Amino acid sequence: MSNKAPLDGSELEATQRIQTHFPRCMDPQVLAAINSSSSQLLELALRDMLTSLWKRSERRNYSSFEQIHTFDVVVPRDYDHKTYLAAVRGHVVGRIHYWNRNISDRNFRTVTTRLIPGQRFTVKVFQVVGEVKAIDCSSLMVREGAVMVGAQGAALALEQARDQLPMNRWLLSLDEESSLWLDGNSRMVPVLRHEPVAQMTFDLAYFRDRWGDKVCLLCFCPVADGDKAKP
Repeated sequence: MSNKAPLDGSELEATQRIQTHFPRCMDPQVLAAINSSSSQLLELALRDMLTSLWKRSERRNYSSFEQIHTFDVVVPRDYDHKTYLAAVRGHVVGRIHYWNRNISDRNFRTVTTRLIPGQRFTVKVFQVVGEVKAIDCSSLMVREGAVMVGAQGAALALEQARDQLPMNRWLLSLDEESSLWLDGNSRMVPVLRHEPVAQMTFDLAYFRDRWGDKVCLLCFCPVADGDKAKP
């Protein structure tokens, strides 16, 4: 009988995950090296491997973006969450090339962070470098202290900072997947595009897509009461 202490819950879970995902048909020489190694050596090797993977993931998440611009917006004093998208669409009609009809107050009534009348944001624009997924964008937003304001945030940027938006880029205003409008089996992310000759489009992209270097992420960072922001 072994005199080792029993595994606790987290240790047992880690052991089961390793067993479940252990690669099949491994090189016999590698298997022989594993089987002949001491438990202390295996523990050190596993620790080094996981640390290396974690650092690589951190570099990938944060080095996959480059900040290219910032601008300020202020939520209107008469902001009404229930009607804001319809109101902005009415304001920009004739001055925007395309507004996806599915971007509506009904479809995007659920949002992680509701805008508050008078609230101020500094919006940081991050250009994607290479290729990212939604989880990479979420990690960056957490690091930057940004909040998820979805379609309403994109509409606010369109209404107040149209000339500040980078040209020829898709500009994502991210939200939690469960808050986004469901089109069939796919969740849809609001995106702005500032095209030449001052044309703007307000469209939707698939949440589970991979996004490349034609995409930027809008990070809405709340401004503290004592800090300055443009009115």
